Amino acid sequence: MTNCIFYSLFFVLFLNVSFGSLRYSQINRVFTSIYKGMVEASVITITSTGEPSIPYYNKEKMTSYINDYLKENLSKYSTDYVITTNYYKTESNAICSSTCRKVAINLKAKINVFYEYDKTQTFVVKSGDQL
Repeated sequence: MTNCIFYSLFFVLFLNVSFGSLRYSQINRVFTSIYKGMVEASVITITSTGEPSIPYYNKEKMTSYINDYLKENLSKYSTDYVITTNYYKTESNAICSSTCRKVAINLKAKINVFYEYDKTQTFVVKSGDQL
């Protein structure tokens, strides 16, 4: 009888770790495959008067695109996740309040008791003469 309980417990732990690692890899694939078009679509290159400007990220569009993408693709694997988006100045890595050219997207997701996902991706926009 004790052997049956031991083997059952071992089997349940094995399944928990197996499915946890599978879910971890699925979440990682979704997050690292963030559609680059949505990042590019949130870049502003023209002022309201029609003049060219130094490119920067539109915070509202970026937040909307990221939330929509992750809600659609990540909700299959985890419902307990937190997205943090921070904007920085390119040169000094200081927090930026307007015309930000660097964005760091952090995802923290609870997978199960043994696994938690926590990664950050950083995107920087530069003008053609800076390349």
